[in-house]
Amino acid sequence: MIYNVAVEELVCDVFEIEADSPEEALEKAQKMYYNEEIILEPGELLDVQFSIE
Repeated sequence: MIYNVAVEELVCDVFEIEADSPEEALEKAQKMYYNEEIILEPGELLDVQFSIE
């Protein structure tokens, strides 16, 4: 029998963002992430989960 197993990893990395407020820093980081200006490399592995699909 063949099973499809999903492997999910949660990684974390910290980036310095210059901004006038925490809210602005988050907004800038989100825009940079979606524009692929922030790319998570292997970073720090926080969690891994395995599940049957």
